[in-house]
Amino acid sequence: ITVNDGVGIYAAGGSVVNDAKIVVNSSDAYGIYNVGAIVENNGDIDVVDGIGVDGSVKNYGYITVSTNGTGVNGRVENHGEITAELNGIGVYGSGSNSGAIYSDGYAGVVVDGSFTNNSSGTISGAGEHVVLVENGLFRNNGTMSVTSGTAVEVNGGSFSNVGELSISTGNPAVNVINGSMNNSGTITIGSGTGIRIGSGATGSNGGLIVLSASGTAVWVEEDGSFTNSGKIQYNSEAYGSPGNVSGGEIEDVS
Repeated sequence: ITVNDGVGIYAAGGSVVNDAKIVVNSSDAYGIYNVGAIVENNGDIDVVDGIGVDGSVKNYGYITVSTNGTGVNGRVENHGEITAELNGIGVYGSGSNSGAIYSDGYAGVVVDGSFTNNSSGTISGAGEHVVLVENGLFRNNGTMSVTSGTAVEVNGGSFSNVGELSISTGNPAVNVINGSMNNSGTITIGSGTGIRIGSGATGSNGGLIVLSASGTAVWVEEDGSFTNSGKIQYNSEAYGSPGNVSGGEIEDVS
């Protein structure tokens, strides 16, 4: 199905299963428009521009945003693969990931509501923000692996890391502009800035934060707050710094 304008599949009720390929080509186009059905995707949905699925979907197939647009606008239960490239957004809304989400575009996930990366889920990529929390809660119970840029940006709402988050070069790895974050898992930064807490934002660590080389593990802006009851490791010989934090266990492993 190729959709250049309008709607490919209008799902008003019942059950809709897509096993085919859907290509969405314009900003006015929808691959699947769901207003009340149970929708399952086992096929390929390719978005050049527009929206792949509007509404809720269980994805066991492939959803790819190659240029612009959004893969899923609504609620997703992802067991397959979702990819966002260039200016694309993989998921805008809420839901969960037990499969794979990759982004080198605008964002793999823009959270509006509640989104959980389950223990079997992986989120990876690079860029301005792989996950952007605009409203609600993003919880990472699985694995996040990012090469550069910002893994999670919070600009309203909160981020909770229970799993593993690693980034080669943080700019910063976790950027809390407005809202809060909590780490009870493991955050590993190769170099750069690990966690930035903006003015008026809050953060806490009860897990492990590791800065392997040069940079700052935790940077707290004026009028921001950060509580450490866990461990922060840094390497001063590699020009690493724990940042302007206190409490918990702060260890120089050089």
